[in-house]
Amino acid sequence: MKKEDIKLCKAKILKCFTEEFTYGKRKDGKALKRPKQNVPLFIASGYFQGKSCYIETNLEMVMDKVVLGLYFAFDDLEKEK
Repeated sequence: MKKEDIKLCKAKILKCFTEEFTYGKRKDGKALKRPKQNVPLFIASGYFQGKSCYIETNLEMVMDKVVLGLYFAFDDLEKEK
């Protein structure tokens, strides 16, 4: 992996941790009827920056966001090729 690839991965993972957005496409490229919703785990800015949004944030929730961010990064890397 190049330095640019690592920066992209970190940016996508951070986006999954801190932003609310919808995502998802079918394998044929069409949009889903009910898009999936990403719910942020951490507060992105302000006085409580970096604090957890939920009391019971566990490692499984964190790892799910990391995996989702990596999927987004790899998808972007495939599009660049």
